[in-house]
Amino acid sequence: DTVPGLLDTAGRLGCGGAVIFAADFAETGRTDRQELLVEAAGRHRLPVVGPNANGIVSVPARAPMWGDGVRLGDAGGVALITQSGNLGVIALASRRGIEWHTVVSVGNSAVVDAAQSLQQLAVTDGVRAVALYLDGSLEEIGADRILLGEGATLDLYVSGAVKTVGYFNAGEKSL
Repeated sequence: DTVPGLLDTAGRLGCGGAVIFAADFAETGRTDRQELLVEAAGRHRLPVVGPNANGIVSVPARAPMWGDGVRLGDAGGVALITQSGNLGVIALASRRGIEWHTVVSVGNSAVVDAAQSLQQLAVTDGVRAVALYLDGSLEEIGADRILLGEGATLDLYVSGAVKTVGYFNAGEKSL
């Protein structure tokens, strides 16, 4: 229950954004806690990744704001946006030839979601491809905003792939 207060403090101090690693928000049914987080972020126009996220890693900037230890390799041109922190951990740890530019684990996407992350990465120098690995049906993840960019057009030099996953019926709905 300290997250909204910490966001208020960050906003008053002029912080440019926040990553919330903490869990027990909407993913566990605690929508009330998540709504308080969103309200605090809104008061300060603070972009927030999470909650229940693993964070952001910018390899070229050598800037991991990440919930786990990470060994940064050489910067490449591929970005990954995922709801799953574990998938991001595995991607960053893999040494199978992908040189990452940026990895974003959006978690619950309470404030910053996959579509907004994609819009930013599409205009980020050095990003040549963006992969998205997201839970739920195409409607649940806002695929229309992701694929259409909510009014923004993707640079012709950036390509993307969307993979939706889910559990129970959610995965079937996305097919």
